[in-house]
Amino acid sequence: SRHSCRNFDNERVVKDSLLDDIIKLSITTPSVCNRQHWKVHIFEGGSKNKILKLQNGNTGFTDNIPYIAVITSDIRAFYHPNERNQSYVDGGMFSMNFIYALHSHGISSCALNWCVSAKSDKELHGYDYINDNETVIMFIAFGYPVLDGLYAKSPRLPFDFFIERHK
Repeated sequence: SRHSCRNFDNERVVKDSLLDDIIKLSITTPSVCNRQHWKVHIFEGGSKNKILKLQNGNTGFTDNIPYIAVITSDIRAFYHPNERNQSYVDGGMFSMNFIYALHSHGISSCALNWCVSAKSDKELHGYDYINDNETVIMFIAFGYPVLDGLYAKSPRLPFDFFIERHK
């Protein structure tokens, strides 16, 4: 029943204790060798507005976003060049669990990319919110939904598109 939301109720506050419960659910995500290298940075107010200027996918609903979660991965958890993509794989799974945990508590979200230049990534790290040993996986806008808000409905591809059986 989850879907992306861009119509948030800026009057409703997500309590810190509820966010703690959501993150406790999220950290049950599987990871290689059970390394658990994720971190969730929560932004609101002025710091949220500052970092959203660097993200290139929130045009048209920026002012409607009450909170941003920036999911990062501690690259010190990886020891070999062959593991260079693992932070993104594990971080993506963690992000999905976080989004579903939000949904299970009635909080809506919108996954936002972090497809930016090295300059923008360096600028974000230069704000001293995120340590240099953390790579950004993605941004997630979240908050309580406006109950009568409009939602985009992207058509879903047919089931057969997603499966190939090999015997």
